[in-house]
Amino acid sequence: LAPGKAPCIAVTETLTGWEDIPMGIVAVLLPAAHAVDVLSHVAIRARNQKVLLASCDDDALLAELRKKADTGLKVVVGPSGDVTWSAANVQESIMTGPNSGADANKKLVVVRPPPPPAQILVISEFLQNRKSLGGK
Repeated sequence: LAPGKAPCIAVTETLTGWEDIPMGIVAVLLPAAHAVDVLSHVAIRARNQKVLLASCDDDALLAELRKKADTGLKVVVGPSGDVTWSAANVQESIMTGPNSGADANKKLVVVRPPPPPAQILVISEFLQNRKSLGGK
């Protein structure tokens, strides 16, 4: 990235899965038709670099994001996995990624999910126990 361009969101047309993610990229967004496997090189790099890697089912949303090139955006991942964005204020435009001083004092807190009520559950019990079960 050019000096002064980080942090940056990359809105791509496609990924092969073998790409490296340049420093300063904080999110990589791509069409769902070109989503990469979670164990691909780029997905592992994204996870290790704490970069959001997300696919979008709506090409119109990606087109709207492309129109916002060179503007400050704040990208948020909601509890259900939905990605939303809004205009970023000056303070939010300061880099807060893993290589900045602002992130140095933050700690990741992992909350252990509650245990499942039984070893075997019938399908009708999945919804009420979804916090105890894996995502797939």
